[in-house]
This record gives sequence, C-alpha cells and structure tokens, in this order.
Amino acid sequence: MAANLKYFYYAIGLSALLFAALAFTEGGVSLLPLAMVLAIMELAVSFDNAIVNAKVMERMSSFWRQAFITVGIFIAVFGMRFYLPIQIVSWLGGLTLSGALRLAYVDPGQFAQILISSHAIVSGFGGAFLMMIFLKYFIDSERDGRWLPGVESVLGRLGHLESVQILITGAAAGFTAYVMPGERGIAFFVAAMAGIGTHVLVDLIKEGLEAIDLRMQERSETAGRRAVATGGIGMFLYLEIFDASMSFDGVIAAFAITNNILVVAVGLGVGAVFVRSLTLLFFDTKSLAEYRYLEPGAFWAIGGLSAFMFVAAVTHVPEWIISAYGGSVIVVAFIHSVVANRGDPVRKAGLGLSEAVERKIGPPEASQATA
Repeated sequence: MAANLKYFYYAIGLSALLFAALAFTEGGVSLLPLAMVLAIMELAVSFDNAIVNAKVMERMSSFWRQAFITVGIFIAVFGMRFYLPIQIVSWLGGLTLSGALRLAYVDPGQFAQILISSHAIVSGFGGAFLMMIFLKYFIDSERDGRWLPGVESVLGRLGHLESVQILITGAAAGFTAYVMPGERGIAFFVAAMAGIGTHVLVDLIKEGLEAIDLRMQERSETAGRRAVATGGIGMFLYLEIFDASMSFDGVIAAFAITNNILVVAVGLGVGAVFVRSLTLLFFDTKSLAEYRYLEPGAFWAIGGLSAFMFVAAVTHVPEWIISAYGGSVIVVAFIHSVVANRGDPVRKAGLGLSEAVERKIGPPEASQATA
C-alpha cells in the first residue's frame, strides 16, 4: 500500500501549488474549502475515467503514454477547466475571448448564467460521445469476461449488426430532443449528432493510424521506431476527447455551485490530476487484470453518466446522484472481483489474466513492439 503512494507524489505537489496560487487571489484562503469540495466531486465522478484510460494506455507506446500524462495534464487543467468555459461563453455571448475572460471577473454571475445556458448543447455532445463508447464496448460478440452475463450477452449479440451503436445513440438523442421544448431540442440533437460524428471520426483516425503503425513495423525496425510519431496519435486524441466528454458536465455543474472561474479551474483541475495518478497506478500495477470486473464496471458507469446527461438536458439531476451512481458501480465491481478471485484456482495460484493471455498468444511486446 505504501509503495503505491509514490504515484500520488506528483498530484500532491501540483495540487499544493494550485491551492497556494488560489490562496493568493482575491478571496484568499476562504476559497480553498470550496475548491477542495470540487476536487473531491471531480475525482468521484471521474474514477471510471482512470480505469478506461489505463486500459487504452496498454495499447500506446511509452512516448504517447508520457505525452498523455504530461501534455494531457496541461490540457485537462488549463484547457478543459479554464479555457473551455471562456470559449463557450465567447461563442454563446457573441464576445471575443478577452471579452469573455473580462466578463468572468467583472460579472461572474452573468458569465455563469451564459455558461449554464449551454447545458443542452454540452449534454448532447458529451452524452452522445460517451454513449457511443459505452455501446461499442459491450456490443461486441467476441468480448470475453462478462460481468452481467444476461444483459451483456444480449448486447454482445447485437455486435453482428453493422454500426448498431450509431442507430441506438441517434434514437436516444432523437427521443430526448423530441421531449425538449423548441430550439433547445434542436440544439441538443445537433450537438448529439456532432458527438456521434466525432466518435466515428476519432475511431477512423485511430484505426487508420494503427494500421499504418503495423505496416511500418513490418517493413523494418527503423520504420517501427518512426511509428511512435504516428501510431499513438489516434489513441492520444481518443483519450483527450474522452476526458473532455467526461469533463463537460462537471464544469457546468461546478459553475452552478460557484461563479469564480479560478475556483472551478483549480478545484476540478486538482481532481483531474489525481485521476491521472490513478491511471498510472492502474496501468503499472495491472490492477485491471487482477480485478476482472473493474473494466466492465467502469463502462457501466460511463453508460450511466451518458444517460444522466441526456436526462439532465430535460430536467435537473443533482450532481450527488450521478457521483453516487458511478462510485457505487465501481465499488460493487471491485468487491465482486475480490469475491470471484477467491473462488478462482488460477488466480489463487497467482496467475493474473494478463499472464494467462501471454501464455496463450505471447506477450504484447512480441506482437506490438511500439503500439
């Protein structure tokens, strides 16, 4: 347990710097408790984010893993929690970026009101993108290790139908837009279609670059090294857009709690940093292999979040309900994994899932040296 603390040294240090910087702004130390509450809220909602990140990182080279942890942190903290709200207010309010930033400090109430008015658009895009991720994971006839055999088997059989996840997500978005009033419904539906389109586009880019990566590896070892510059881009883009989709609703919810953009950026940013630390912990310790149901549990949490985002576009859903759902699913998945492992003679003998796979098809390095 103590050895795992090393994964959080970076998060603790960066969080201390962010909190210290916030303490020296107008409002001072009195702002810290609220920022801490937002950090805890972000961590609770995004725990499943760390699990999915760790799984995707298994298919990335060390170069792109490092880029996600370093450059990705900057994008998550500054880009998603500070720049994005300003950009949204700039779009919706017909302001320049500098004008939107000035509004955040001069009239934070008006700034928050404009941002919250974008909730239907944010929920449409983010909810559709996350629903596509959820459905693509479970609508797979070849996936093993089902957690909820009944419903997951039914979803798995749908994998024989081409692009059925697009049809399901589009139908869900269409129904949600139908029960929404007028222009809000249209805005929601357009945003949802953009979310679906973005997922399809990122998927095509990811798969195309992976194909290029494999061809380069086949040609020569030198070309394989050059593939590091291309093959991981798709995965990196996928994780960044996934993180953005997970963040959208939290940013809007945070501005419903406080109008101070710095408190929002620091609080949610600290939560995002700890999520990255959890990602590294899960990746390095191979926890997803040891606790077999954490991965499907994370995707069920994502599916629930996407559904909550669609519902929240129609009527208010308290943030604590969303956090409680996601946290409960992960806890149940963890407990079920522990119980299942006790009755599994292979795992009791110390053989994890990843080792079993290696015995069957060989270690990942043998088949995917740089990907």
